[in-house]
Amino acid sequence: MKRVLQNVLALAGLLLIVASFVWMQLHRTERQRAAPQPRTTSPSAASKPFAVVVLDPGHGGRDSGAMCGGMLEKDLTLDVTRRIDRLLNSEGVAALMTRVGDTYVSLADRAAFANRARNCIFVQNLAGFIQEALVARTRAIDRGTQARQFFVIANVTSPAALVEGGFLTNKEDISKLGSEDYRDQIAAAVADGILRYREAASQRQSALAATAR
Repeated sequence: MKRVLQNVLALAGLLLIVASFVWMQLHRTERQRAAPQPRTTSPSAASKPFAVVVLDPGHGGRDSGAMCGGMLEKDLTLDVTRRIDRLLNSEGVAALMTRVGDTYVSLADRAAFANRARNCIFVQNLAGFIQEALVARTRAIDRGTQARQFFVIANVTSPAALVEGGFLTNKEDISKLGSEDYRDQIAAAVADGILRYREAASQRQSALAATAR
């Protein structure tokens, strides 16, 4: 099947999975043995709007994604996703990655990985928070958000957003993406969006709880 985004750098196609409790188990196939060990949430985490964020760095292994010179999409997505993971952890937000190295993970396995997270809440405005932060941080053109039925997004049962950080067909984007500082900006923007979403979700959760009293 022809890839819809063959020439588009889908930087850290983020599956932002909102859950109260998470039971994860490793895939038994060789390609999934590098996946993180299962983690469960603490009792205090259950009161938060979500317990874990699943980060999905696009491509990997034999699937290099778009290429330009020595720049490979699979390497850029993993690099930025690792930066996002570190930033989220520093803010006390638990994160899991669908791949942690240069390994191939099928679209179906990515969706299955994410779907092991249960009790999902607060779908609305998720992509919007990330988009606003990306534009503010990187000063990129605001192309808005779109509801598109890409395979992983369509097959994940939890709130999900795919973030495109640039185009390998654009010389200016290629130059920026080669800079660690710019990749830091993208990672910080995505992390900012997630944290803003968490704050808004917490406020709504508190308001609903007050109304129910």
